[in-house]
Amino acid sequence: MVSPFQQLLPPEIIQRIFSNIHPRYALMYTRLCRSVYHALNDPRFAEMNLANYVHEDHGLDMIWFRWPEVYQAAYAVMKLRNETRIEWTSRFRQVHAAGGDVGGGGVLPRSVGYLTQLVTLDLRGVGLYGGIPREIGCLVQLVELNLSGNWMSGRIPSEIGCLGRLKMLDLSLNRLTGPVPDEIGFCRELHFLQLSGNLLEGSLTEAVGYLDKLHVLALGSNRLSGGIPRQIALMKSLQYLSLEGNLLSGEVPWEEIGVLPQLSILLLNDNRFTGRIPFDFMQSSKMDYRRWDLTGNYFTIC
Repeated sequence: MVSPFQQLLPPEIIQRIFSNIHPRYALMYTRLCRSVYHALNDPRFAEMNLANYVHEDHGLDMIWFRWPEVYQAAYAVMKLRNETRIEWTSRFRQVHAAGGDVGGGGVLPRSVGYLTQLVTLDLRGVGLYGGIPREIGCLVQLVELNLSGNWMSGRIPSEIGCLGRLKMLDLSLNRLTGPVPDEIGFCRELHFLQLSGNLLEGSLTEAVGYLDKLHVLALGSNRLSGGIPRQIALMKSLQYLSLEGNLLSGEVPWEEIGVLPQLSILLLNDNRFTGRIPFDFMQSSKMDYRRWDLTGNYFTIC
């Protein structure tokens, strides 16, 4: 049987009719027939539909990750484009505690690249999966990026190096794979780099030596291999170095580590390091056994 929508109405009229249905539910009607399906998947319909609700219903933020790409793009342009801060973690938790639909459980949209005014993007623990889109490199004003505690996978995109103003990057507790990109060395303003608890592999890039303002470098609980690059000696602001629980091997560059004036916490435990720990290094006033962990390796002391 031919649907009356398909038989009588042009796409523009179908779109006008369904544009008055809340965006949470409008796309459910794509199943009615082929004409409705095509009309409602048109980017123009996304703009028309959202225009009726985007400035009134703040709960739409919660489902941005789950929409089709045309809706994600329209919402980014219409609602989020001029935002300087997106910090939705507490809002998701409040809605979840109240038994509501927290949204999440979707992907970080490619249309995040439209949000070029963002200074802070904090989406900790909102249920994101899939990859970090390359469009993240368009956020050149970004100072803080926190995507920790999600289910994100794939590689850290090289475009992360475009974020020249970034001071805090936390991608910990995800399922990210591949190497730490060399381009991280272009983020010269970084103070805090937290990538622990992923599936990162390959050698630790020598480019970390360019991060001379970095206070915290946390790469523990990954699958990193190879040695610690000697360029670490250039990281004069480093206070906290965590490399525990990897597959790192070879001799530790003790001389280079010894010239780091502010280093107070060093976690190298549970790797495959070999060689000798210099006795004078062990006697150094910097050596605090409560804050340094070298266990689970193959060291000797001389």
